[in-house]
Amino acid sequence: MVRDEELLGLLRDANFSLIFIGIESPRKSSLAETHKTQNEKLDLVAAVHKVQSYNMFISAGMIVGFDNDDASIFDEQYKFLQEAQIPLVLLSVLLAVPRTPLYQRLEDAGRLANGDDMSRYVGTTGGTNFKPLNMTAEELRVGQMGLYKRLYAPEAFAARLLGNLRHFHNVRYRPEAFRLGLLCTFVRLARHYWRKGKSARRFFWGTIRKTLRHSPRSVRQVIMMLGMYKHFCEVHADAYGWDPWATPTPDSPAVQNALPEPPDSTRPEPAGPHFRAPAVSSRPLVSADSA
Repeated sequence: MVRDEELLGLLRDANFSLIFIGIESPRKSSLAETHKTQNEKLDLVAAVHKVQSYNMFISAGMIVGFDNDDASIFDEQYKFLQEAQIPLVLLSVLLAVPRTPLYQRLEDAGRLANGDDMSRYVGTTGGTNFKPLNMTAEELRVGQMGLYKRLYAPEAFAARLLGNLRHFHNVRYRPEAFRLGLLCTFVRLARHYWRKGKSARRFFWGTIRKTLRHSPRSVRQVIMMLGMYKHFCEVHADAYGWDPWATPTPDSPAVQNALPEPPDSTRPEPAGPHFRAPAVSSRPLVSADSA
């Protein structure tokens, strides 16, 4: 997809505002393990930034636990996602699905760990149904949980969201007609962040303010992303015993210092018309076939 500039232009002009990308891993050896040669051949950061330059936000599927992954993969994933400025990250541990080549290979190697504990089949909370090769199952679980917390620390998420927005230029997005329900949703969202305290209020209103300064037409999409951030935090609050507004993050500056001012873009505008209205796409940049 990233090589098809005509398609990217058509998506932009058809008012697509969010694209899901099945990246899986920034580690070339892990991509080779899954036979994702199309991913191996790309500069993944540059590819993501190119899609973003067509005024689209990115959501990515990422996986940890490949045979070529060791304990250093968690830092590698974090560094890549922050550099690529991908706001929404769907992070999971690798699972062996029956009747797939991965399942058969692990079964032949005696590495399957199926059982009655259903938590091992929930990859989004660190579970897996096989024995990892270069770390223990507990190291994998703890590493995935730690990576998720780092990625969804408020300042890390804000840096990726506003970083994605910095690639926008000459936005001609036309939002849908005003509806009272949309206003009510916004009020509920603002009330949620208000109740979370000073840092949450600064995060919410600071992000909206910087969006209005850089790309006013994108403010509705950014508010949607802030709603999705709330959702992701709530989904994992019980599983991880984690509140991003109550727990300080050890490797990040204060929230108010991590909301960068998006500079004005000087890149030339891609050719083509610019009529826009709201839409979302789930078409991946690259395939996400099972290993």
